Amino acid sequence: MCSNFTIFKRKSDEEIEEDGPTNGNRKLVPIISRHGGGLDDNDYINCHMKGWCAKITEGRTRLELVNNISDSNDGFVVKDDQSNDQEEIPFI
Repeated sequence: MCSNFTIFKRKSDEEIEEDGPTNGNRKLVPIISRHGGGLDDNDYINCHMKGWCAKITEGRTRLELVNNISDSNDGFVVKDDQSNDQEEIPFI
């Protein structure tokens, strides 16, 4: 019994060409995802593996690349419309 089952494997030359060389040389293919929505069929998570230092970096999914979807949830939300007469609340 397992909650999630994912295969970590090398990309084929065709997949590297299709995704682009900057989108990794490995892929994570979720087979069973008991907790969460999982991914659509024929979708996988792009990963770049640097074997010499044992580092794996996760990238976007295949369908995000095909549909040109970018991640807009980077960093904190900062309001730039503060007027100078408001007191600044210190970050503690």
